[in-house]
Amino acid sequence: MRVAYGKLGRVMTWGLDKYNPVGGDIEHLNILKSLIADGHEVHIVTQSRGELPAGVVDHTRPGGCLSGNRYSDEERKFLSIEPEYWPTSLVQKEKEKTEKMKNLPKFDAWVIWTGPNSTSRPIPLRGKPEQNTTPLVYAINYVRPIMDLMEMHHAGPIWLCPDVRNPLLMRDGQPHLFKSKKVLAQYDYKRNLSLIDDSKISLQYSYAALELAAVLLESRVVPVAYKDRTSFGVIANEGHSGIKYARKNLVRDWILKPLGPVEIRGIWKDESVAELGITPPTPVPVFDVLATLGRWRSTITFPVHDSGWATAKAWESFAAGTPCFAHPKYDSQNHIYGQLDEKTRDFLRPSSPEALAQRVEMLDKDENLWNQIVAEQLATFDRVYKETLGGYKFIKEELSGK
Repeated sequence: MRVAYGKLGRVMTWGLDKYNPVGGDIEHLNILKSLIADGHEVHIVTQSRGELPAGVVDHTRPGGCLSGNRYSDEERKFLSIEPEYWPTSLVQKEKEKTEKMKNLPKFDAWVIWTGPNSTSRPIPLRGKPEQNTTPLVYAINYVRPIMDLMEMHHAGPIWLCPDVRNPLLMRDGQPHLFKSKKVLAQYDYKRNLSLIDDSKISLQYSYAALELAAVLLESRVVPVAYKDRTSFGVIANEGHSGIKYARKNLVRDWILKPLGPVEIRGIWKDESVAELGITPPTPVPVFDVLATLGRWRSTITFPVHDSGWATAKAWESFAAGTPCFAHPKYDSQNHIYGQLDEKTRDFLRPSSPEALAQRVEMLDKDENLWNQIVAEQLATFDRVYKETLGGYKFIKEELSGK
């Protein structure tokens, strides 16, 4: 099957050395590898950087029929007004772009990830989290090209949403883009979307274990022995501050107050580090995540952006052989922790910071209990990873229906 592969609202990155330590993106590469292994002919249809696996066709690189789709600052000034007022150079560029887009082959299926796609909500600049994008400019460069392309080819994509912050938001989509009325995600819920014809459609976001595609399985190492581990540590980026479950508050209330100083890794603002009185955390490259988690006897994972979504951190901890406690609001639908024995699940879901401290102490004093939990987590990870094809299972099922 010939598959168009891309992302709405972001550049796709290939190669472990290209990944931002803040997280994300590796799932795109792992699913790409799964598509190739499944015998599909894969064509990249959105901007990407880094070296691709052999045999993949990238139409956005120089010479490709989707190259040169970005607009200059001067050109962007005219894109929000009627084409009859555009300068001749922009009119010509649009004609050339449209002609080049027609040279794409016919695709049997489209697999498209969702990234930031709002025209009103700013997001941090890549590599400069202290600065924000201009939303409309961002949408023109990273949303409009793939939307134009899918409109031209009358595509009905298989949508993949790996981030609670990036549901489908565009208001100028044609109904055929959402004919499946389904988005594969990491949480079950429904969301309404307004379309270009002023109609509304209810999209079902369905849990599809996509977070397992963010686990770098080849970086798995032999678990460190119990006696050689320190008590507790956490990998947690600071993230947004203006939300109910802000990481700074969670780290203060759930870790520092009940447990005292522990090793914290991630990306944090200097003022937050000073306020918490912690050693400045350092980020963890994606290929070191499992080894870093494996240095501690236990860790914890927190809700992402006030949601109950399942994320990769718990699975990474399971794979690293490290008992992973879960904040009460994390994985609220039990897609991950529901795979464990009920007794183990209850132990790993402390109801308060005080209960967390008691259970961390129990693991520090009882090696047999620790070994039991580690063994169950490892077995659960291996079983679910195999059953879901590392997050590819539901994509494969959607493709089989094309």
